[in-house]
Amino acid sequence: MNHPGTSSPPGDDQSVRYAVIDAGTNSIKFHIGERDAGGHWRAVVDRAEMTRLGEGLVQDGAIVDAALERTIAAIAGMVDEAKQHGVRTIAAVGTAGLRIAVNGSEVVAAIEKRTGVRVEVISGEEEGRLAYLAAKSGLGLSMGSPDTSSAATSAGALSTVTAVMNELLPIDGSHWAAATCPAES
Repeated sequence: MNHPGTSSPPGDDQSVRYAVIDAGTNSIKFHIGERDAGGHWRAVVDRAEMTRLGEGLVQDGAIVDAALERTIAAIAGMVDEAKQHGVRTIAAVGTAGLRIAVNGSEVVAAIEKRTGVRVEVISGEEEGRLAYLAAKSGLGLSMGSPDTSSAATSAGALSTVTAVMNELLPIDGSHWAAATCPAES
């Protein structure tokens, strides 16, 4: 997690803002959420920029310089916007494109050097778990509800996650893997 400092206060004295950056294979998603004193969340910013970070992965297995530059520019703008909104912390994750790129660690280092944001590359299982929780939360469902069947699609080019009850079935290109979503606390 990164701590950009605050340049302006959140909505009120009891509210706290946090930002999340999701560096996907095709787009960079950006969300700022504000939590009030009662624990309720509201979206302040929710958008995405198409950067095509995964450009070149199929041909060479590496993220190309042009895609890296587009991604760095997008993330730098998001960091500036987060500071303008007075966020307490920025959390950044990277998904399939960064996991499979032969130069993924170099790309993460370049992003951190130029933006101050450390991107944590998460596993496919964690990506699936988070997609499931996001879909469940967005639908207002609780564990064990008969309506917990849902589908969530990641922006990653090869990653689709289908959440059915408590099971996750990540599809990553040519193989299937099953994982059970851990119990929620």
